[in-house]
Amino acid sequence: LYEDALIEHPLKKEIISMIISNKIIDQYGATFLSDYESLGNAKFLHKIKAYLITNQLYDANDIRYEIYRNDYMIAASKQYTLLLDIEDKINYNVKWMLRHLKTEEFCFESILDYKNAINTVTQTIKFVDKSPIANNTIINTFFSKINYLKFAPAIIKVKKQTGAPFEKCAHLALHIVEKFEITSLVEYIESINPKQSNELLLQEQLQMLLEHLIMELTTDLLVYQRSGENIEETVNNYLIDQQFDIKKYKMMISDLKKDENQNISNLSVIVNHFLLLKG
Repeated sequence: LYEDALIEHPLKKEIISMIISNKIIDQYGATFLSDYESLGNAKFLHKIKAYLITNQLYDANDIRYEIYRNDYMIAASKQYTLLLDIEDKINYNVKWMLRHLKTEEFCFESILDYKNAINTVTQTIKFVDKSPIANNTIINTFFSKINYLKFAPAIIKVKKQTGAPFEKCAHLALHIVEKFEITSLVEYIESINPKQSNELLLQEQLQMLLEHLIMELTTDLLVYQRSGENIEETVNNYLIDQQFDIKKYKMMISDLKKDENQNISNLSVIVNHFLLLKG
Protein backbone atom coordinates (compact mmCIF):
# COMPACT_ATOMS: atom_id res chain seq x y z
CA LEU A 1 0.00 0.00 0.00
CA TYR A 2 1.00 3.62 -0.55
CA GLU A 3 1.14 4.32 3.20
CA ASP A 4 3.44 1.33 3.79
CA ALA A 5 5.80 2.39 1.00
CA LEU A 6 5.93 5.93 2.39
CA ILE A 7 7.20 4.73 5.79
CA GLU A 8 10.38 3.41 4.20
CA HIS A 9 10.80 6.16 1.62
CA PRO A 10 14.03 8.20 1.99
CA LEU A 11 12.07 11.43 1.39
CA LYS A 12 9.31 10.51 3.84
CA LYS A 13 9.44 13.77 5.80
CA GLU A 14 9.46 15.90 2.67
CA ILE A 15 6.53 14.02 1.11
CA ILE A 16 4.44 14.25 4.30
CA SER A 17 5.25 17.97 4.63
CA MET A 18 4.20 18.56 1.01
CA ILE A 19 0.89 16.68 1.47
CA ILE A 20 0.05 18.60 4.66
CA SER A 21 0.98 21.99 3.21
CA ASN A 22 -1.02 21.31 0.02
CA LYS A 23 -4.11 20.38 2.04
CA ILE A 24 -3.92 23.37 4.35
CA ILE A 25 -3.30 25.88 1.54
CA ASP A 26 -6.06 24.31 -0.56
CA GLN A 27 -8.54 24.58 2.31
CA TYR A 28 -7.50 27.73 4.16
CA GLY A 29 -5.69 29.66 1.46
CA ALA A 30 -2.24 31.19 1.11
CA THR A 31 -2.92 33.66 3.94
CA PHE A 32 -2.27 30.79 6.35
CA LEU A 33 1.41 31.69 5.84
CA SER A 34 0.94 35.41 6.45
CA ASP A 35 2.07 35.37 10.09
CA TYR A 36 5.03 33.03 9.68
CA GLU A 37 7.62 35.73 10.33
CA SER A 38 5.82 37.18 13.35
CA LEU A 39 5.23 33.74 14.91
CA GLY A 40 8.64 32.27 14.15
CA ASN A 41 9.38 28.71 13.05
CA ALA A 42 8.58 26.90 16.33
CA LYS A 43 5.25 28.62 16.95
CA PHE A 44 4.25 28.31 13.29
CA LEU A 45 4.68 24.54 13.61
CA HIS A 46 2.27 24.76 16.57
CA LYS A 47 -0.13 26.62 14.29
CA ILE A 48 0.02 23.78 11.75
CA LYS A 49 -0.63 21.23 14.49
CA ALA A 50 -3.50 23.31 15.86
CA TYR A 51 -5.09 23.48 12.41
CA LEU A 52 -4.81 19.73 11.83
CA ILE A 53 -6.12 18.91 15.32
CA THR A 54 -9.07 21.29 14.99
CA ASN A 55 -9.87 20.06 11.48
CA GLN A 56 -10.13 16.53 12.84
CA LEU A 57 -11.94 17.56 16.03
CA TYR A 58 -14.63 19.28 13.95
CA ASP A 59 -14.80 16.48 11.34
CA ALA A 60 -14.42 19.35 8.90
CA ASN A 61 -13.42 17.07 6.01
CA ASP A 62 -16.80 15.33 6.21
CA ILE A 63 -18.61 18.67 5.98
CA ARG A 64 -16.47 19.85 3.07
CA TYR A 65 -17.27 16.59 1.28
CA GLU A 66 -20.98 17.10 1.95
CA ILE A 67 -20.76 20.62 0.49
CA TYR A 68 -18.82 19.46 -2.57
CA ARG A 69 -21.12 16.54 -3.33
CA ASN A 70 -24.08 18.93 -3.49
CA ASP A 71 -22.58 20.80 -6.45
CA TYR A 72 -25.82 20.86 -8.40
CA MET A 73 -28.04 21.54 -5.40
CA ILE A 74 -26.13 24.39 -3.71
CA ALA A 75 -25.16 27.53 -5.61
CA ALA A 76 -21.41 27.93 -6.08
CA SER A 77 -21.44 31.26 -4.24
CA LYS A 78 -23.17 29.61 -1.25
CA GLN A 79 -20.70 26.71 -1.27
CA TYR A 80 -17.85 29.20 -1.23
CA THR A 81 -19.39 31.08 1.70
CA LEU A 82 -19.86 27.86 3.70
CA LEU A 83 -16.30 26.72 3.03
CA LEU A 84 -14.94 30.09 4.16
CA ASP A 85 -17.08 29.90 7.29
CA ILE A 86 -15.57 26.52 8.16
CA GLU A 87 -12.09 28.02 7.89
CA ASP A 88 -13.12 30.99 10.06
CA LYS A 89 -14.33 28.59 12.77
CA ILE A 90 -11.13 26.57 12.59
CA ASN A 91 -9.05 29.75 12.69
CA TYR A 92 -10.76 30.87 15.91
CA ASN A 93 -9.71 27.64 17.58
CA VAL A 94 -6.19 27.81 16.15
CA LYS A 95 -5.73 31.30 17.64
CA TRP A 96 -7.07 30.11 20.99
CA MET A 97 -4.65 27.19 21.09
CA LEU A 98 -1.70 29.40 20.18
CA ARG A 99 -2.62 31.80 23.00
CA HIS A 100 -3.30 29.29 25.75
CA LEU A 101 -1.57 25.94 25.16
CA LYS A 102 1.96 25.04 26.16
CA THR A 103 4.26 23.27 23.71
CA GLU A 104 3.60 19.83 25.19
CA GLU A 105 -0.16 20.38 24.96
CA PHE A 106 -0.15 20.54 21.15
CA CYS A 107 -0.78 16.82 21.05
CA PHE A 108 -3.27 15.03 18.81
CA GLU A 109 -3.98 12.30 21.33
CA SER A 110 -4.50 14.58 24.34
CA ILE A 111 -7.22 16.53 22.54
CA LEU A 112 -8.78 14.01 20.16
CA ASP A 113 -9.15 11.43 22.95
CA TYR A 114 -12.04 13.59 24.19
CA LYS A 115 -13.75 13.88 20.81
CA ASN A 116 -16.51 11.33 21.51
CA ALA A 117 -17.16 12.77 24.96
CA ILE A 118 -17.44 16.28 23.52
CA ASN A 119 -19.96 15.10 20.93
CA THR A 120 -21.96 13.33 23.67
CA VAL A 121 -22.13 16.49 25.80
CA THR A 122 -23.03 18.78 22.89
CA GLN A 123 -26.04 16.56 22.14
CA THR A 124 -27.59 17.79 25.39
CA ILE A 125 -27.36 21.45 24.33
CA LYS A 126 -30.31 23.26 22.77
CA PHE A 127 -28.54 24.82 19.83
CA VAL A 128 -29.66 27.96 18.13
CA ASP A 129 -30.92 26.38 14.92
CA LYS A 130 -28.91 27.44 11.89
CA SER A 131 -30.03 26.19 8.51
CA PRO A 132 -27.77 27.61 5.81
CA ILE A 133 -28.97 24.86 3.46
CA ALA A 134 -32.57 23.72 3.22
CA ASN A 135 -33.17 20.04 3.90
CA ASN A 136 -29.55 19.14 4.63
CA THR A 137 -29.32 17.83 8.20
CA ILE A 138 -25.57 17.13 8.08
CA ILE A 139 -24.55 20.66 7.08
CA ASN A 140 -27.15 22.38 9.25
CA THR A 141 -26.26 20.35 12.36
CA PHE A 142 -22.59 21.17 11.90
CA PHE A 143 -23.18 24.93 11.65
CA SER A 144 -25.59 24.82 14.59
CA LYS A 145 -23.13 23.21 17.01
CA ILE A 146 -19.80 24.50 15.73
CA ASN A 147 -19.84 27.57 17.98
CA TYR A 148 -19.99 25.25 21.00
CA LEU A 149 -17.22 22.98 19.73
CA LYS A 150 -14.97 26.05 19.72
CA PHE A 151 -14.69 25.72 23.50
CA ALA A 152 -13.50 22.09 23.49
CA PRO A 153 -9.77 22.87 23.99
CA ALA A 154 -10.63 25.26 26.84
CA ILE A 155 -12.68 22.54 28.55
CA ILE A 156 -9.86 20.05 28.15
CA LYS A 157 -7.43 22.54 29.70
CA VAL A 158 -9.76 23.06 32.71
CA LYS A 159 -10.05 19.28 33.12
CA LYS A 160 -6.27 18.90 33.17
CA GLN A 161 -5.77 21.81 35.56
CA THR A 162 -8.42 20.69 38.04
CA GLY A 163 -8.41 16.90 37.64
CA ALA A 164 -12.23 16.96 37.52
CA PRO A 165 -14.04 14.50 35.22
CA PHE A 166 -14.13 15.77 31.66
CA GLU A 167 -17.89 15.46 31.22
CA LYS A 168 -18.51 17.46 34.40
CA CYS A 169 -16.21 20.23 33.14
CA ALA A 170 -17.88 20.15 29.73
CA HIS A 171 -21.43 20.32 31.10
CA LEU A 172 -20.53 23.28 33.33
CA ALA A 173 -18.61 25.19 30.65
CA LEU A 174 -21.23 24.70 27.95
CA HIS A 175 -24.01 25.62 30.39
CA ILE A 176 -22.19 28.92 31.00
CA VAL A 177 -21.79 29.43 27.26
CA GLU A 178 -25.50 28.75 26.72
CA LYS A 179 -26.84 30.75 29.70
CA PHE A 180 -24.81 33.85 28.92
CA GLU A 181 -25.25 33.52 25.14
CA ILE A 182 -21.49 33.58 24.67
CA THR A 183 -21.70 32.18 21.14
CA SER A 184 -23.75 35.20 20.07
CA LEU A 185 -21.32 37.57 21.78
CA VAL A 186 -18.36 35.92 20.06
CA GLU A 187 -20.08 36.13 16.68
CA TYR A 188 -20.84 39.82 17.16
CA ILE A 189 -17.25 40.51 18.21
CA GLU A 190 -15.93 38.61 15.19
CA SER A 191 -18.30 40.43 12.83
CA ILE A 192 -16.87 43.85 13.73
CA ASN A 193 -14.66 45.25 11.00
CA PRO A 194 -12.06 47.34 12.84
CA LYS A 195 -11.16 50.57 11.07
CA GLN A 196 -8.35 51.58 13.40
CA SER A 197 -5.53 49.70 15.09
CA ASN A 198 -6.92 50.39 18.58
CA GLU A 199 -10.27 48.87 17.54
CA LEU A 200 -8.49 45.75 16.31
CA LEU A 201 -6.61 45.52 19.61
CA LEU A 202 -9.85 45.95 21.57
CA GLN A 203 -11.54 43.27 19.48
CA GLU A 204 -8.76 40.80 20.31
CA GLN A 205 -8.84 41.77 23.99
CA LEU A 206 -12.60 41.17 24.23
CA GLN A 207 -12.20 37.68 22.77
CA MET A 208 -9.40 36.89 25.20
CA LEU A 209 -11.39 38.21 28.17
CA LEU A 210 -14.34 35.97 27.30
CA GLU A 211 -12.08 32.95 26.88
CA HIS A 212 -10.36 33.51 30.24
CA LEU A 213 -13.61 34.19 32.04
CA ILE A 214 -15.27 30.99 30.79
CA MET A 215 -12.29 28.95 31.97
CA GLU A 216 -12.18 30.74 35.35
CA LEU A 217 -15.93 30.44 35.90
CA THR A 218 -15.90 26.74 35.06
CA THR A 219 -13.03 26.21 37.51
CA ASP A 220 -14.81 28.23 40.23
CA LEU A 221 -18.11 26.38 39.74
CA LEU A 222 -16.39 23.00 40.00
CA VAL A 223 -15.36 24.00 43.53
CA TYR A 224 -18.58 25.87 44.32
CA GLN A 225 -21.07 23.14 43.35
CA ARG A 226 -22.73 21.65 46.43
CA SER A 227 -23.77 18.06 46.92
CA GLY A 228 -27.12 17.30 45.30
CA GLU A 229 -27.20 20.47 43.18
CA ASN A 230 -27.77 20.26 39.45
CA ILE A 231 -25.87 22.59 37.14
CA GLU A 232 -28.70 25.13 36.83
CA GLU A 233 -29.02 25.38 40.61
CA THR A 234 -25.27 25.74 41.02
CA VAL A 235 -25.03 28.57 38.50
CA ASN A 236 -28.09 30.40 39.87
CA ASN A 237 -26.82 30.18 43.45
CA TYR A 238 -23.39 31.38 42.33
CA LEU A 239 -24.98 34.39 40.59
CA ILE A 240 -26.88 35.26 43.78
CA ASP A 241 -23.74 35.01 45.92
CA GLN A 242 -21.86 37.20 43.43
CA GLN A 243 -24.79 39.64 43.33
CA PHE A 244 -24.71 39.50 39.56
CA ASP A 245 -27.64 41.16 37.76
CA ILE A 246 -28.47 38.50 35.17
CA LYS A 247 -31.66 40.33 34.10
CA LYS A 248 -29.67 43.43 33.18
CA TYR A 249 -27.19 41.29 31.29
CA LYS A 250 -29.98 39.57 29.32
CA MET A 251 -31.51 42.95 28.48
CA MET A 252 -28.15 44.13 27.16
CA ILE A 253 -27.89 41.04 24.96
CA SER A 254 -31.47 41.55 23.76
CA ASP A 255 -30.76 45.18 22.85
CA LEU A 256 -27.61 44.09 21.03
CA LYS A 257 -29.59 41.67 18.86
CA LYS A 258 -32.02 44.42 17.89
CA ASP A 259 -29.26 46.83 16.92
CA GLU A 260 -28.24 46.41 13.29
CA ASN A 261 -25.16 48.58 13.78
CA GLN A 262 -23.18 46.87 16.49
CA ASN A 263 -19.96 48.58 17.44
CA ILE A 264 -16.99 47.59 19.52
CA SER A 265 -17.88 50.04 22.31
CA ASN A 266 -21.29 48.47 22.95
CA LEU A 267 -19.75 45.01 22.97
CA SER A 268 -17.12 46.22 25.43
CA VAL A 269 -19.85 47.36 27.83
CA ILE A 270 -21.50 43.93 27.76
CA VAL A 271 -18.23 42.02 28.23
CA ASN A 272 -17.26 44.31 31.11
CA HIS A 273 -20.63 43.69 32.74
CA PHE A 274 -19.99 39.95 32.38
CA LEU A 275 -16.62 40.48 34.08
CA LEU A 276 -18.45 41.63 37.22
CA LEU A 277 -19.01 37.95 37.92
CA LYS A 278 -15.37 37.82 39.01
CA GLY A 279 -15.81 40.79 41.33
